[in-house]
Amino acid sequence: MSHYDDSNNDVKNMFANVILQIRLEKGLSQLQAAQLSGLSLKKWISIENGEQWPQLHIMNNICKALNISQKEFSYRLALSINSFCEQNPLP
Repeated sequence: MSHYDDSNNDVKNMFANVILQIRLEKGLSQLQAAQLSGLSLKKWISIENGEQWPQLHIMNNICKALNISQKEFSYRLALSINSFCEQNPLP
């Protein structure tokens, strides 16, 4: 696995973790969040586990389901990435 692959997985995991944290803050189960976003439970879980990247229209639905703006989601993701980079500086 290349350094790029590791970095891609790190970002995918951070992305998924932001979705998870927001869902928990909103007090939603995975099933509730999936239903609100129009996704199957299986699809929701695969996104939340970092196994899949959602397409843009699906991400829009996820933000609506979690009652969060795309701007706020992006900001929280950027904070997560920044924190990760500070804790894991490149060699």
